[in-house]
Amino acid sequence: MKSTTKFIISDSFVLTNRNLFVLIGRIDNGDIKPGMTLLSVTNILSLQVDSIEDVRSSIGKGVIGVVFKLKSENELVFLNEISKQEYVLFE
Repeated sequence: MKSTTKFIISDSFVLTNRNLFVLIGRIDNGDIKPGMTLLSVTNILSLQVDSIEDVRSSIGKGVIGVVFKLKSENELVFLNEISKQEYVLFE
């Protein structure tokens, strides 16, 4: 049985010239590693984490950026909707 990780979202941004989408926030429980899958209620897309980056933030310590490499416009639309949520789950 796979375990899930809860990630509290505080912000997001897109690096269009590099086709990257970044969710900024904190891990509530568990761990996030490259290759993990973003779980969605609708299961429209299966997106995998490309990398995890430390973020210097005025929010405090423990803030990270979860980076996704965008392959299509559909993924960007989906991630923009996801980023409006309070939290997301990874598996």
